[in-house]
Amino acid sequence: MLRYQALRVLAPVARRIYAPLLAVWDFACYNAALNSLDKALSHNKNGAAAEALGRIVAAVAGIVQNAFTMAQTAVREIGNLTSRYSAEKVDKVVTTLGKYATWAGRVSGVILAAVNVGKAIEKGMEGEKGLVAAYLVSAALSIAMLVAGGLVAILLFVLSVIILAVITWLEGDPFINWLQRCWFGRGPKTKYESAAEEIDAFGDAFKGVVA
Repeated sequence: MLRYQALRVLAPVARRIYAPLLAVWDFACYNAALNSLDKALSHNKNGAAAEALGRIVAAVAGIVQNAFTMAQTAVREIGNLTSRYSAEKVDKVVTTLGKYATWAGRVSGVILAAVNVGKAIEKGMEGEKGLVAAYLVSAALSIAMLVAGGLVAILLFVLSVIILAVITWLEGDPFINWLQRCWFGRGPKTKYESAAEEIDAFGDAFKGVVA
């Protein structure tokens, strides 16, 4: 009984915190994907550009979703604080905003899941089974977040961040990756497609070493 009462208290608080937190996360993902797109286009890497573009669209849809969700919460709170608007009118606006948020969330989740499945296929072709599993789990979490709400949605978000950290760890040290992919490297990873890309990657790897 005590657990049930605690959940009833925490659930509304979780909803108020979740949307702004996720909006900040989506904005950070948008900036990261924008940088990746710029780098991919500068090296004429169509596959990487398509992936970055997909992540940009997913992030924008996520930002829109959370904007509608926050507006929905604001309208509900205004309706509770004032009697100027009828309960029926407030409920109608809240329902409409909820529908828009749901559709934006579906667009974001489906695109992000598709991108992660594509990355899993790419890593599978490179023989990296750990990354295949991690990207597939990330895709599954993106789909699960489409139907989750409240504390469950926050839990799935935390798991998504953990999976992202695992993916970053499995991707390995940037300098070691560069050594494996450069012209004289003997690693299992695919080689750079051009000297310009290799030089640029070396710069990024060097920054990671001295940071």
